[in-house]
Amino acid sequence: MERAEFVSHGKLIRKDYYTYTKLFSEYYAPKDNKAYVYERHFFNQNGSIAFEEIVDGKNSVFKFKNQIIYGKEGLLAYMLKCFNFTTQDIIILDRATNIGSTILKYSAPAKVGVVVHAEHFNENQTDTKNILWNNFYEYQFDQADNIDFLLQQL
Repeated sequence: MERAEFVSHGKLIRKDYYTYTKLFSEYYAPKDNKAYVYERHFFNQNGSIAFEEIVDGKNSVFKFKNQIIYGKEGLLAYMLKCFNFTTQDIIILDRATNIGSTILKYSAPAKVGVVVHAEHFNENQTDTKNILWNNFYEYQFDQADNIDFLLQQL
């Protein structure tokens, strides 16, 4: 991904991100001598705006042509519902932090798999009754009944 940055009077005001076309733009305002993003525009391939994100710190509101969605989890749920998954679809989840419950709630009837990284296993803290994994796996392991398969990355 490439980007162009726009600065006025020494202050960052916009960044445009590109792949083969313009993907999105971020708009900035100065606060405490730092640049803070307050809005993003995401673009369709033809250059028209697909949707906008209004940013307030860690909170976001997403504006589509016909609806407003509150929060990143709400956006993920909306996009998952748009896929219209079938039993032939597979979702591979590498890390569930902040998205695991939404993925599981809106993934059916697709299969859900979880990537388990070998380097996240703590051999020194493991015995015949307990295995210590990186805490990023806690949610996935607690939801094992809702996970269709595990992928081990060595």
